[in-house]
Amino acid sequence: MGKVKTVCFYSWELGAVLALALALLLWYLPCEIDPVYERISDALPVFSGCLQPNDYLTKGKRLFEGKLFGPESFAIDTKGSVYTGLGDGRIVKISEGQIVNITRFRKGGYSRQCGDPASRQECGRPLGIDFQPNGRLYVLETYHGLYSVDVSSGKTEMIWSSASDILGGDPVGYANHFTVLSNGSILITDSSERHRNFTFFLSFLEFQSKGKLIIFNPEENKTHAILQGLNFANGLLLARDESYVLLAETGRARILRYYLKGPKAGSHDVFLSNLPGIPDNLSYSRRGTIWVPLATARHNYFTYDFLVENPWVRILLTKLRIDLEALFSYFSSYGLLLEVDMEGTILHSYHDPNGLVVSDASEVIELEDKMYIGSYKAPYIVEIEVPYQCTEQRNPTD
Repeated sequence: MGKVKTVCFYSWELGAVLALALALLLWYLPCEIDPVYERISDALPVFSGCLQPNDYLTKGKRLFEGKLFGPESFAIDTKGSVYTGLGDGRIVKISEGQIVNITRFRKGGYSRQCGDPASRQECGRPLGIDFQPNGRLYVLETYHGLYSVDVSSGKTEMIWSSASDILGGDPVGYANHFTVLSNGSILITDSSERHRNFTFFLSFLEFQSKGKLIIFNPEENKTHAILQGLNFANGLLLARDESYVLLAETGRARILRYYLKGPKAGSHDVFLSNLPGIPDNLSYSRRGTIWVPLATARHNYFTYDFLVENPWVRILLTKLRIDLEALFSYFSSYGLLLEVDMEGTILHSYHDPNGLVVSDASEVIELEDKMYIGSYKAPYIVEIEVPYQCTEQRNPTD
């Protein structure tokens, strides 16, 4: 009996020593983030009413699978051809079932293959993309700035450099999206001053509010920070009368409204909060409503909110060098797309509960009776019929 007690004692003692050694090892391991605690809401959105799960997005069709990596944003020319920017730095046109290379942002002399995250700074990563009235395609390449692209020749001209001095703010770290005002000024989101595109996962693990909205005045060649303290500032959508701009604050699962004109000019408020996922690029439907694609759904506590509310878990994941891309793939295994009216009311939602076709939507664009859904990391575009069943109105927390 004495021997059993002695063995048990030594086993417990050994376990305690190993646990202490592991704790010390984790303590001294380097950590790339400085995480903070935050809570998005007191309760998750209820998936009922207009958020009732369905399988509409599973009816979509994957196009060019394996040939288009990360078609983040879309633009359509006057002939109905679709343009998008890819993770390997290319701008391509999709027309009559073919992919046509327009240009790429690869640095001269760079010999490695483009496409993996580590190569993006040399190969370029085009994000926001939109045609201007003069027919030029504007492309925001996150590492270097905003370019004007001649789609017939592929020649590029820099409009704004991300290395520009920011009056009233810190330097740009992660240029993400833009919109052009009728007076020529350009609004641009900077998602994070600390982390760039190839390490954007760290922005979410850190949850620091280091994003901002800036405005570039081409005539004065000056860039001003006009709204700071944002948690991963993302997609922009300009009001038709340019009285305000909507901004997807991805980290906090909400959409802000920044006023550009009128008595509220220079102020902002919350347009829609406690979204059932984290929003990416916003776009208009042909019915005048707003498409809100969600890069990650908040369908249960342990997909996103658990990490937000537990900084120690984020520290542990970073120190143990967990595959962050695989982790975020788990988060984005539920496809979700919202249609919202101009008052900030959710009209309807479209789901792919298992992420079979759509798992991480980044932007939606409509063309005739079809709509196309992009992704920041999927190797394809999704084509699906435009739905016309948005009748019930509700708020996500009802």
